[in-house]
Amino acid sequence: MPAHATSEAAAIPSSFVVTFLSALQAAASVLVTIGVGVAAAQFDLVTPESAKHISQLCVNIFLPSLLIANLGSELHIETAPRYIPILSKLHQLFLAAEGLEPYLEVLND
Repeated sequence: MPAHATSEAAAIPSSFVVTFLSALQAAASVLVTIGVGVAAAQFDLVTPESAKHISQLCVNIFLPSLLIANLGSELHIETAPRYIPILSKLHQLFLAAEGLEPYLEVLND
């Protein structure tokens, strides 16, 4: 058996393990964040009104910022045309959300 065949066979499980551990780390991060939120609510550290404001802040500011930051690191002049349909759909969703905002506020009250 050639020496390079052994190293290639070992690289496949190693790659799987790295991917699995990365997914596990991401899931643990989300679960810890949820747990901290639940604990804060249980100990009355966060009122329902402030939780609503934090949720709005996350959805309206932090999530779009994260999407833009991640997209920006991947966007290059050669790959830009691939993102045009995605950006177009995001723009449509944004406009739809803005148009529905007054109706959603009535439903939430």
